[in-house]
Amino acid sequence: SDDDNLVCDKEVCVFCGLCAKACPVDALTVDRKEKVWQVDLDSCVKCGACIDKCPKKCLSFGEKAAEEKSEAAVEPESVKLPKLDEEKCVYCRACENVCPSEAIVADPDDWQLDEEKCVSCAACVDECPAEALEMK
Repeated sequence: SDDDNLVCDKEVCVFCGLCAKACPVDALTVDRKEKVWQVDLDSCVKCGACIDKCPKKCLSFGEKAAEEKSEAAVEPESVKLPKLDEEKCVYCRACENVCPSEAIVADPDDWQLDEEKCVSCAACVDECPAEALEMK
């Protein structure tokens, strides 16, 4: 039934692609440039890995859940960006490698974040072994 299909609240989605990377059966397709999110319902095994990985919590099972979520009055969240503590950073490039939008360049002489490209997914923060990044 449609009540247990995977749905995406595209008003909240930042099209970062972390859900597609988490999908064990490659049932999800995300095109950030075109702002397209698609699920192959025949392939989806409803494991929830994508829901767990979604930084914006915009995925759910069931049409009803998505409708209720989009109708709920939500205060806009202030945009948080990863901030680097240079004292802790070991310049391992884990943040750069995991960034779905290629917004980070982890050069030891000049660590940079492209704020325009950053989708505030916090994947870099989660991946940092030195705990040198936090969302602020």
